[in-house]
Amino acid sequence: MQDKMMNELKSLTTSFMPAIEAEMRDVLGASGGNPSPSYPFYGMIHYHMGWANEVLLPAEVDRGKRIRPILCLLACAAAGADWQVAVPAAAAVEILHNFSLVHDDIEDVSPTRRGRPTLWTIWGQAQAINTGDAMFAMSHLAISRLLQRGVEPEVVVRALRRFDETCVELTRGQYIDMSFEARDTVSVADYVEMITGKTAVLVALCAELGALIAGADDDRVRCFSEYGLTLAWRSRCKMTFSVSGGMNRSPGNRRRPISSPEKSPCRSSMLLPRVRRCAACTTETEVMECSSNEPRNC
Repeated sequence: MQDKMMNELKSLTTSFMPAIEAEMRDVLGASGGNPSPSYPFYGMIHYHMGWANEVLLPAEVDRGKRIRPILCLLACAAAGADWQVAVPAAAAVEILHNFSLVHDDIEDVSPTRRGRPTLWTIWGQAQAINTGDAMFAMSHLAISRLLQRGVEPEVVVRALRRFDETCVELTRGQYIDMSFEARDTVSVADYVEMITGKTAVLVALCAELGALIAGADDDRVRCFSEYGLTLAWRSRCKMTFSVSGGMNRSPGNRRRPISSPEKSPCRSSMLLPRVRRCAACTTETEVMECSSNEPRNC
């Protein structure tokens, strides 16, 4: 039974990926040739999305796992509808996620993402901010394309509202994340609040939108949202506890080392076990020892 389910899941996701990529390319101006003379405007977006190289020529590079849009389509299918109806929403959440990465790389002073120089290191912070802003707007254009798939207008309006509410939560989570850098300690409750806003709410939205577009009632939509939130937390905890004790931050987060003199020893995405240890510390020395590469039990 489990093998059958896994094979079905693999078959579905194989069908999802081309549809997701095609929708995003259409929204982000990558499906009809170079829109010259403003192509560099789109080209920077395409570079970040993994469709172009540093000189804006077509390229095949790491584009990420596309977990969020896949979850959206799986939720739509699980709620009893044709998953293709939800493709615009799936594209929208992935574009939104990538907008947040563009701005996050600037805020974190990250030099690389997915093995390549970050957008801001090539074109500068101002252009990168502008590119992120464009992607944010385009994510809204993407979700509005649900109307072209026959989704009822009132459902599209509701989806847009939840989309924007989630955007606010994402930025609030990022605010909490950055505010940790000025603090000496972070409690487990603080960590939970930050990672819920910064990461988990978008995953929850993916499952919620899939069910909403499928026509599920409010109770089922809420259940799908709670499933997405739980999935995000389980995934985060699994990633956190699987990293070796010598790591100070979770994989993929590329801020300056925790030992950097201008940064607090209490960093936002510190691994949860380390947050737990630091929460028990009572002196600055204990906090610094907890944040070192040789953790101790405080």
